[in-house]
Amino acid sequence: MARLRGLAWKHEVPAAVLSRAEVEAFMLAELDEELPPDKRALAVRILNRHHLLRPGEDPVAMQIEAMREMVAGFYDPDTKRFYVVEGMTGHGMKPTIVHELVHALEDQHFDLEAIEKPYRETDPDRSFAIRCVWEGSAEWVRRRYQIEDAAVDGEYYRQQMEGAEEQARTQVRLLTERIPAYMVLSTLLHYRVGPHFILEAVGDDLPGGIARVLADPPTTQEQVLYPHRWLGPERDHPRRVIWAPDFDPARAKRGRVLFRGTVGELDLATFLDYFVGDNDGRLTEAGIAAGRYVAAEAREAAQGWDAGEAVYLELDGGRVLVAQALAFDREEDAVEAAGTLWRALTLAYADSLVRPGGPGAEPPDFAAAPETSALLASEHGVARILRRGREVLWLDGGTAAEHAEFWPALAATRFEADPRDRGDGTTAAAAFAGCDVVDLERGVGLVLPAGEWTALEDPAEGVFAHLRGAAMEVEVRVADQAATPAGITHVFQQALGPMFRAEGQEPIASRFGPGLRYDLPGGQGVSLFAVSDAARLYVAVVRQTAPVERDALAAAVDRLFAGLRSVPSY
Repeated sequence: MARLRGLAWKHEVPAAVLSRAEVEAFMLAELDEELPPDKRALAVRILNRHHLLRPGEDPVAMQIEAMREMVAGFYDPDTKRFYVVEGMTGHGMKPTIVHELVHALEDQHFDLEAIEKPYRETDPDRSFAIRCVWEGSAEWVRRRYQIEDAAVDGEYYRQQMEGAEEQARTQVRLLTERIPAYMVLSTLLHYRVGPHFILEAVGDDLPGGIARVLADPPTTQEQVLYPHRWLGPERDHPRRVIWAPDFDPARAKRGRVLFRGTVGELDLATFLDYFVGDNDGRLTEAGIAAGRYVAAEAREAAQGWDAGEAVYLELDGGRVLVAQALAFDREEDAVEAAGTLWRALTLAYADSLVRPGGPGAEPPDFAAAPETSALLASEHGVARILRRGREVLWLDGGTAAEHAEFWPALAATRFEADPRDRGDGTTAAAAFAGCDVVDLERGVGLVLPAGEWTALEDPAEGVFAHLRGAAMEVEVRVADQAATPAGITHVFQQALGPMFRAEGQEPIASRFGPGLRYDLPGGQGVSLFAVSDAARLYVAVVRQTAPVERDALAAAVDRLFAGLRSVPSY
């Protein structure tokens, strides 16, 4: 592992194996240290204030349940120990060990806690970005380790499949029924977004590239979700929120500031999804399979994010006033965010909602004027959303008199541009400039080799691109899961069933790394080509319409794969 990572060990790392019960006890002790009872109570209070918990739900218990069932190992930077959870054995355990040892080794050289801990409590936006770098590095080395050692790779997948059906059912139940998306995505996406960001950041220079990234890490969720916004020539630095004194913990004259923290793009999207999504704020099986974790409406409303902070102020009697300041790259982004926020609030407060014009009144048109605001009232008091150019301000709670008192202070809140910012105005489509086939929702594009292929319209369900070329047709399918050669073999086995023969596979090379080819037996003229980058698996199903020389077929598919572009979806 040290050879693959390009760093030398400074000292040994103590290790242990934990049972699932011991994992739960360890996590509870960690939680008590990092989130003592007063802070835990405040977190629950804020979640309840936003109607983000069902009756009787305990967020701590849900978080522990998720970790107990889904964690395979972890490194503890406080004690400098790493732990593997009971389950896999022998070769099958090695990839998890490698992943955790990457954390241990990088901690010896870079002090991971010192990089991230200052932001953990009040800047989840930056904390998420830093952790994506950690997990991306560890996953990148793990993947290379498995590619290099076929025996380990095969055993890892074999053990994963033993009892996988029962384990998968348990995890799907947790993610689709028990645990809200906002609680799991902030961790789950580290392992999906991180490797893709690292792939873009380091190229072939893993040791030097990671050192550069850790010395100058991304600062927002947006920057790792769209790597070109941090790694490209025009960095997209967020604006800074300058609060009026009423919302500054050190200067507030009325009420008590309970908490002030950042609201990143992912934070905003998961909040909106809880109310406007189609599964009560949980993930869906179809979404997990397709790499889409929040509803399209919530994701589109959050895109174009350029700044976000929230303040929670305690008023007389323990009532909580919410103030939020958001900024976006373009006015149309702010209009969309304001409209979706309005709809989310009307759904959150449906049981006590009072709107001007009556409960069935038309929603406000936030594009009607450069400054447009809308009012509603609920059990929390008066709420108002203002769309002001590229900004969205939201004040929620308090009596009419209190609202009138605080609103001018929120309206005086301003946003200060970072002088280094060069990224405003870019859109999600910017990463796919020049692509002939694009799925923006999924974050995949394809540049076709000039003169070789024609893209057919309306591909079948589950097909990213349907292409016609000389003497062949190709369907390109995309799975939102990285795969090593043994993982590709498993995909072929599942897809082909009894037709699959392991000896029928052939290694292929691509710009992503090694892949596999499988020609269906019996002269059917159908071949499968599969390669994987750090985030996705790409399968080309090739049907010959006329005889094609074997090497020419492989070269044509290789040129096709070379045009793939990918941005992690959520």
